[in-house]
Amino acid sequence: MYLNVGIDLSLGPLPQTDATERQGVITVSQEILPLATPVERCVYRRPKVEALTGLKRSHIYNLMKKKEFPQCFRIGPRAVGWDSLEIHEWIDERRNQRH
Repeated sequence: MYLNVGIDLSLGPLPQTDATERQGVITVSQEILPLATPVERCVYRRPKVEALTGLKRSHIYNLMKKKEFPQCFRIGPRAVGWDSLEIHEWIDERRNQRH
């Protein structure tokens, strides 16, 4: 049995874009909006941190040693985790450096 519920998932009007097409190439310029940070603070384990950053374990630990990546903290005798807000701030800093 399926329940048909009408939900409006629209985010309002889309931002104005300037698009031009030249020889099959479309160029779109629009304002870049910051990504929302998570509302709830939580602990990320290493696989989640790797998935979010695109970095592998050894590079993450090398950056941590150079104080260029958020430090992990112990959550158990053999487990560490990272603060979700610190990880998202680090990602946002990298994104802002690009622009």
